[in-house]
Amino acid sequence: MLQISGAKLQALAHTLGQIEAALSSTPSESSADEKLRDNDRVIQTGRFIKYSRILKSCGFKFASKSVDRTLNGLKDPAFNTGQLIHALRELHTYIIDEIDSDGFWRTERPDFLAKDGLELKDKFRGAHKDAEEAGKCLAFDRNTAGVFHLMHVMEVGLRELGRSLNDPELDPKNNPSWDTLLNKCDDELKRPADGRSPAWRADPEFLSTVTANLRAVKNAWRNPSLQIERPYDGEEAREVWNSVRGFMRHLCLKLG
Repeated sequence: MLQISGAKLQALAHTLGQIEAALSSTPSESSADEKLRDNDRVIQTGRFIKYSRILKSCGFKFASKSVDRTLNGLKDPAFNTGQLIHALRELHTYIIDEIDSDGFWRTERPDFLAKDGLELKDKFRGAHKDAEEAGKCLAFDRNTAGVFHLMHVMEVGLRELGRSLNDPELDPKNNPSWDTLLNKCDDELKRPADGRSPAWRADPEFLSTVTANLRAVKNAWRNPSLQIERPYDGEEAREVWNSVRGFMRHLCLKLG
């Protein structure tokens, strides 16, 4: 599936127009054996570099490979007009074929499709699939579905947080809720520093920030339990996304 923002869609349309214009203005095939002049090779190389950047950003796999082959060919002083005509035709065909075969999606929220949008990197591997699916859902306005996937991401983070606190009341197998964890954290914060549990004494700054981030998630969700009981609009879903990203990104500093 090609997932293309409005800006990239415009760039792609412009690229296709440039390729079609180049095909219509290319010399006849009777001159196919004529080598490109050095200046023309430089110009064509610049054009294909631009094609490559746009096509790769839009996810065109085969068209991008076609561009790469042409760029390699243009390095050869013997590259001729016939090869250029062939390269342009091949590239045009690949672009059209990939649009037809993969489907064409446009989104005004491409930031959700960024690789590792929640910034988990190599941490919390069990949450990566739901993080990816959450981004796809939110990019295409499937907001409640996106929040559902974010719920699963939070479950992974909360279990790991519960495990790190070494508290029998926070058994990670029981999927501790954020209410349970927040109550535990709030209790710890009320105590003097030397009266806190070993986990808190070991890293109070980290856990204090965890508490603040966890409260931000709860406020964004507007629901004290990990259940979805109502639909979410785009603004609410983005707020949940941002708060979950902040929470999980902070956990990645020490856990996972």
